[in-house]
Amino acid sequence: MKMNRKKTNIGRSALALVLCGAVLTGCRAGAYSAVEAEYPEMPPYPGDEASLGHEARHDAWNEARKALRNQPDGYRDGLDGYFTAVIREFMTDTDGENRVFSPLSLYSALAMTAETAAGESRDQILALLGYDDMDTLRRNAKSVWEANYIDDGASKSILANSLWLNDDVQYNTETLNTLASDYYASSFSGDMGSNGYNAALQTWLNEQTGGLLADCAAEEQMDAETVMALISSVSYSGRWMGEFSESKTESGVFHGAGGDETAQFMQKKEIDDYYYWADSFAAYYMDLENVGGMWFVLPDEGVTPDDVLAGEDFCRLILDRINTAESEWEDRVYIKINVGIPKFSVQSELALAEGLGNLGVTDVFSPKNADFSPLTAESDEPVWLDGATQAVTLEIDEEGITAAAYTKMRYYGAPPPPEDVVDFICDRPFLFAVMSNDGLPMFTGVVNSVE
Repeated sequence: MKMNRKKTNIGRSALALVLCGAVLTGCRAGAYSAVEAEYPEMPPYPGDEASLGHEARHDAWNEARKALRNQPDGYRDGLDGYFTAVIREFMTDTDGENRVFSPLSLYSALAMTAETAAGESRDQILALLGYDDMDTLRRNAKSVWEANYIDDGASKSILANSLWLNDDVQYNTETLNTLASDYYASSFSGDMGSNGYNAALQTWLNEQTGGLLADCAAEEQMDAETVMALISSVSYSGRWMGEFSESKTESGVFHGAGGDETAQFMQKKEIDDYYYWADSFAAYYMDLENVGGMWFVLPDEGVTPDDVLAGEDFCRLILDRINTAESEWEDRVYIKINVGIPKFSVQSELALAEGLGNLGVTDVFSPKNADFSPLTAESDEPVWLDGATQAVTLEIDEEGITAAAYTKMRYYGAPPPPEDVVDFICDRPFLFAVMSNDGLPMFTGVVNSVE
């Protein structure tokens, strides 16, 4: 790893931590590249058509996936507490607006922040994530990365990480090497605050998000006093396991939080599938090819998304498979269902610092109390996080899902169903959760409007 040759007084500097979730990945920062993370080998998806050598290619693809998903038992243990806490904190009080949030992105970013922190600053992050020590965090975070990795030309799910280093700051080599080896983090080094280095960061963000958050990325800049930018990305795209037919999409009324709206409802008639329910909502789950699936959670009449989030059942449902291979949810039945899901696109920009403070992560935001000595051990001046935000966009249509997000931390359920056919028509405010291959929530959201 390239280390800069000189050390500077970093003064009242802030360490910029950026986290993003996206559809596309693959970035080269040109002359600024110092270390490129080596991803596991992933053969291209062979498709379903019979051809010469197809069986061998399919076996190679399947073996690569099995190897990555064959992680040690228990690597997801305890994460249900973290996900429940952050979903409740950042998904409520929407004031009738749409909201989308990436819990898994924040997990990855916080894990890496813990690597750069010490003392109470580190302990507060470990407590939120549900770990007792760094060895467990490091081992489990790497397993989460590998279990969710797929990039085979048909589906994409990547937790890509990078470090943007200041040429004028001397870093702790051991910390940077740990981030590279255990978090697959590439590193880049350059003249912090220069036009060229800012342009390289913006290009990287655009490539990670497929240009879906170009306006936000264009505003991201590092100034000369930035100690480091740490970027953790979730790149995700998937196709429905059994797409909606465009010919069956029909116009209808969505009873939004602000009034009735016209929506395009994707439909499936009398399909045989599982229907889930709880005291205050009904739910339906759709599989995606090779990259998990998506929950749609419809509150009962007169029940709001905030009411659902205030109870225990929403998070308990979506995290039902987090530690088991199959669902253990008792209130479900295999039945014919009429499904109607409105096509929608949601975008959010969230402020995270106050919420993280409510969850017990406070010291890292304090110039007086923050301890980032594992990062810049030789500095006599304070380093802290000064604010945290997340920008996210997610869209579903007849084919599947596309989503993108990045977070900048400046371094910072319905009654029992009828016996015959049940309707599940999301024609009023509802919640959703996009789940990863190993049952972790990559994106969660509230849809109050479809216009």
